[in-house]
Amino acid sequence: MALDPTKNFAKVAVAGLHIAADVTIPLDPGEGSKIPDPAVSGAYNLVWWNNTDFADAEADTAQREIVRVTAIATDTLTVTRAQEGTGATDKNTSGKSYSMWLVPTQKTIDDIQTELDSVNADVQDGTVVYAVDTGVADVYAIALTPALTVYTAGNTFRVKILTTNLGASTLNVDSVGAVAIVKSGGAALEAGDLVAGDVVEFTHDGTSFQAKPVPTVLTQTDFIDAYDTTTQTVSIANTFQDITFSNNGVLDGWTHTATSADFTCPTTANYLVTYTAHGTKTTGSNSLVEVIALFNGVEIAGSQGGAFASVNNASQTISGSFIFAGTATQILKFQLTGATVNSDIVPPGGNAAVSPSISVSVVKV
Repeated sequence: MALDPTKNFAKVAVAGLHIAADVTIPLDPGEGSKIPDPAVSGAYNLVWWNNTDFADAEADTAQREIVRVTAIATDTLTVTRAQEGTGATDKNTSGKSYSMWLVPTQKTIDDIQTELDSVNADVQDGTVVYAVDTGVADVYAIALTPALTVYTAGNTFRVKILTTNLGASTLNVDSVGAVAIVKSGGAALEAGDLVAGDVVEFTHDGTSFQAKPVPTVLTQTDFIDAYDTTTQTVSIANTFQDITFSNNGVLDGWTHTATSADFTCPTTANYLVTYTAHGTKTTGSNSLVEVIALFNGVEIAGSQGGAFASVNNASQTISGSFIFAGTATQILKFQLTGATVNSDIVPPGGNAAVSPSISVSVVKV
């Protein structure tokens, strides 16, 4: 419901004397501008009393009355008499002046309480901020109680999505107008960001509705999962040599020919690399077996891993993890060395169907 209009200092002088049946009430010239126009602001109640003998209506127990103003034409009112339990009385005592005053009455208080009760109920049942979408994919619409009349930055609504979006989308609240929906932070929506059945919170940022939580769909690209199942033996002690990979488990973006050493980088980006190898010696003196990674022919700092082989044919785990800055079209490779030519990386054996001597994973970060 709409509350009656209010205005400060809205006290007017009534022209002439009137009987209880009068509903057209003239005011003194210029007085009509002091009170609201019902055609613009809606009808409202005025208190009418004898202001010659009484400073306010409370003391005028004989003639005081509340009337409802339904129209105004310059300085002439159209009223409904005897409001809020008061009686229509003659205002025609000779020599007396009469005034009307726009002040809070019992109706004002009752209306405010009714409005508060309604708002509280709407908040409790969610109708103020929650609604089920009634639109179609990409063109979403909701109706709230009470209805929204204008968008303001900060307006926030929770909406149960009826249909999964196919791409860029809009939200129209109470037919105020369709507004573009974006992800939190302003990124454009992608297909599937709004899922049928999900409840999504939309906040107006002054330009668009930001939707949250709208998960960012992560599609991982540019990665390596490769391994080798052969024994690779150090050819020259303490000299690094290329490690070849016999199998491409999964590749995306990167290119590599099975049984070769070179992995060609697809995109300039940072990459996380993890590797595990199994080093050993076959005979002779103890040996430190080492693995490093190179990019564009240069050793990547922090990539070294090593294991000290002291027992013949007993493999030791060599592992490493590092991040490096990759450049498109350049080559990533891994190299091996040992303190003796009896040093190897070997499949560790066991019951697994595949036993890699070395495996590597590369993920763009």
